[in-house]
Amino acid sequence: MHSNRDFAWLHLAFLLAVTLVPFSTAFLARYIQYHVAVIIYWLTIVLLGMVLLMSWRYARHARLVKDEMTADAHAAIEKEGIALER
Repeated sequence: MHSNRDFAWLHLAFLLAVTLVPFSTAFLARYIQYHVAVIIYWLTIVLLGMVLLMSWRYARHARLVKDEMTADAHAAIEKEGIALER
């Protein structure tokens, strides 16, 4: 896989989202009885999935993925990403 500046920024956005996980998890642990805590936690998880899917789609669009990848592999990754969006 190749890279470029925009792809690196997408990965930095993913890492930023990863830094939210401990805070949302601690918030959930402390306020488990409140629906807001669950919503914040799941929004963090959804954000992670969306950034990964955006990263994958950008990599395909910018032709950063090696040509040796099969169409089945592309479809499987896309299917997993779509499942995360639901």
